[in-house]
Amino acid sequence: MKRIKSKNLRRTLVAFLCLVVVSVGTVTYFLVDLLGRAGHTDIDIVDQVTVPAGSLDDITEPPEEPLPTDGSTDTTPGTTPIGSLKRWGTGRCPVYVVSSIPIQKVEQKDPDVENILVFGVDSRSATTKAARTDTMMIVTIDTRNGSKTIKLTSILRDTQVVIAGRTLPNKLNTPYVFGGIGLMINTINHTFDLDIQKFIMIDLSSAEKVIDMTGGIHIVLLEKEIGWLNINIDETNVLFKNLTPVSQYILTPGDHLMDGRQAVAYGRIRKIDSDFQRTNRQRYVAKQLLKAFLEATVDKKYTALQAAFEGVNTNMSYPDMFRIASDTVSAMPSDLSSLQEYRVPAPGMYFDDKTTYNLVMDLPVQTAALHRFIWNTLPPATSTPEISPEVSPEASGTSAPSPTVDASPSPTAVEPTPTSTPEATPAASPNP
Repeated sequence: MKRIKSKNLRRTLVAFLCLVVVSVGTVTYFLVDLLGRAGHTDIDIVDQVTVPAGSLDDITEPPEEPLPTDGSTDTTPGTTPIGSLKRWGTGRCPVYVVSSIPIQKVEQKDPDVENILVFGVDSRSATTKAARTDTMMIVTIDTRNGSKTIKLTSILRDTQVVIAGRTLPNKLNTPYVFGGIGLMINTINHTFDLDIQKFIMIDLSSAEKVIDMTGGIHIVLLEKEIGWLNINIDETNVLFKNLTPVSQYILTPGDHLMDGRQAVAYGRIRKIDSDFQRTNRQRYVAKQLLKAFLEATVDKKYTALQAAFEGVNTNMSYPDMFRIASDTVSAMPSDLSSLQEYRVPAPGMYFDDKTTYNLVMDLPVQTAALHRFIWNTLPPATSTPEISPEVSPEASGTSAPSPTVDASPSPTAVEPTPTSTPEATPAASPNP
């Protein structure tokens, strides 16, 4: 009898160990599969980076807006003309690396607080390299005192900065054009005394796919946003014409379940109010995406993660990606409205230069305030910024745009409409 019991126990233990091995192997397989989908960008991190004064002055910027049609591009009637810009090809947009301008090494200020730059490029094809950075966000993962906190800091594209190798200051969305990811990170670190060494880049096509894989996201649309939303949808339908089905116009205000293209188009709206409101919209889209992901079924979560990893480029190693993904998921609050958010420049810490349209910061005050948000440092003894009489109108706080309050009215009374007016063809696709 004892031999039988001993044999049964051994069999049970062997079966349990086999189950553990299979489970661990399955989890490992899926993790390796996910991490292997991310694009990896090799760029050196060195102790010292020197860019000679004026050496980047001859580099010109790409056009701010799509070019008017010149007949060289076969555009479908009824769509926003995009001139000679290329339609999107297969693949994801590569990270622009200038070998002579690597990332300058900066010591991490607190071993338990990590800052990662997440940015999107204003690319018009998968082969675009030197494009403006359309979205810039610092994701802070704070694991101090045994707890985990996620903080999001949006940096406005029109923020004026001094750029190594350029004689005149320029907007923060341009260093990537002049010197690639190295110059961009070095500029942000130098301007705000930060310690960013890792980055994640997302392009337009990739962002759309992630949202689609979750089943879309709910966005509350204001009346004044409809015209520019549809203009952005129109333009993107042309860019991705050869790859994916077109997205429909949205004709009414209110709560809409938006697909990836519609949601990304919403996050790009800027001209009806300000870049402040646009970064609010971008954080709103990000939070709604997180909400949709958390509520999705297991299979949708996995396909969304596949799309997410397929759509990013990063300089992080596999262990770094796994650790950061794990910390981010475990630190995500159940109520996403409590997610900590900040924006730069903050109200009262800048003025709007009417000749260059740059946002000129009171840099010492802004840097101290940013550090307080990221590292919870005590405020300096004196921190009373001078407020210029030309300060731009502010959107409300750092929260997502309000679904019910029409804040920051447009300075112009004209509401833009798409090239192909939705009202004229309510049941038709904008790209038949």
